Amino acid sequence: MRETDLEIVKKSYADKRIEIKGIAYTMCDLTNDASLEIMGLGQLCGADGSRINDANWKKLEKKLCDAFMIDNQLLSRLPNHFEINKGSYITFISYALAMVSFPFIYEV
Repeated sequence: MRETDLEIVKKSYADKRIEIKGIAYTMCDLTNDASLEIMGLGQLCGADGSRINDANWKKLEKKLCDAFMIDNQLLSRLPNHFEINKGSYITFISYALAMVSFPFIYEV
């Protein structure tokens, strides 16, 4: 049985970790204000990439990259990560935004 996106996000939120194409992204602890700011940017931009050219998209990307780590290093400190892993970019943005938003949308 294939996991639904909601099941994946719920498990990932509980583990504070999502694996995409063999790379583990770990979510940092965020304040409510930081999480709500990310959620707001996500709503403005469309996490599915539909508004990728929107001026707020880079802000959303930066906030998410400041909120997730790979091997205990902030993703924002790995500036070429998505140049090397282009196929993970939209998937990361979508799942990372869902993980940040999860406690505000569903009971944890």
